[in-house]
Amino acid sequence: MYCPRCGAPNTETTKFCRQCGLSLMEVTNYVASGGTSALRPPVPTAADLTVGFSPSQKMGLAIAAIATSPAWTAVLGRPFGLHSSLPAICAVLMPITIPLVVIYFRNQAKRLAQMNPPPTTVQPQMYAPPQPQAWLQAPVMPVNAVPSSEMPRTTPNTNPFAQQPASIIEDETKRLPNQ
Repeated sequence: MYCPRCGAPNTETTKFCRQCGLSLMEVTNYVASGGTSALRPPVPTAADLTVGFSPSQKMGLAIAAIATSPAWTAVLGRPFGLHSSLPAICAVLMPITIPLVVIYFRNQAKRLAQMNPPPTTVQPQMYAPPQPQAWLQAPVMPVNAVPSSEMPRTTPNTNPFAQQPASIIEDETKRLPNQ
């Protein structure tokens, strides 16, 4: 599905556009109803805000909210007269709730890993050259069969200019007496 606002490609199960953040659920419902339903912006919930987050990211957000809860309860509790007692309650409950949050999200990560195991990588097969058949092999002569003194000691000529005739200047310089 393509986002109607920015045109970015998204999967069919995506709730919000990954490029611009437009809610695609309303667009999906609108298209599914044949254009008869109303397009209205949905009210985001806390679950919608953390869609796509990993359990460790959600755990970090929860711990940050718990750690800052005394401060924001002091500010938000002021109109109700709870600015002195509510932060103290949050501070007392903090050492209890943070380990519980860690345990909860670690278990959630384990459950998610069990449901979606990582893909196994297939090892590429190594190429093994075919072995020659025994009847195709030439008889191998042992190294010590021919004495080294009888082996020919010729080196191949690798100079490409060796077969070409010498130039006139070289011939003339060869005739000059050595001085």
